[in-house]
Amino acid sequence: MPAKDPGIMPAWQYYESAAGADGVRGEVTNLKMSPKAALAWNRLLILIELGDARAGAHFTPLKGKENRGLREVVLERDGCWYRMFYSHEASDPAVILAVRAFKKKSNKTPLTELEVARVRRRDWRLRNLGV
Repeated sequence: MPAKDPGIMPAWQYYESAAGADGVRGEVTNLKMSPKAALAWNRLLILIELGDARAGAHFTPLKGKENRGLREVVLERDGCWYRMFYSHEASDPAVILAVRAFKKKSNKTPLTELEVARVRRRDWRLRNLGV
């Protein structure tokens, strides 16, 4: 869900712990994508920032009350599935918060990956919004 104010351009923020560790930017780097996959990934993230409908086929809201507001962006390239959990932060429409990135190896998303995303989002909100 892009920002409601047309003057506000949302931008990606990558989660980092309070100590500056456990960053999503590092997780994305560690995915070791091919150059073609990395280009497609960056293009997809830009489309999401812009609220472009062409990105819609690549992201879905996660199911379950505990996952409310979390979305998953998916990219398949070179026989690999790359995923990132993120949320549009309603209290700050300029923020698209990336909370977890990983290479998917099975059809089912591991519950541990979802839990990491939820914990990181709670931590970010507490530190940045006081919520």
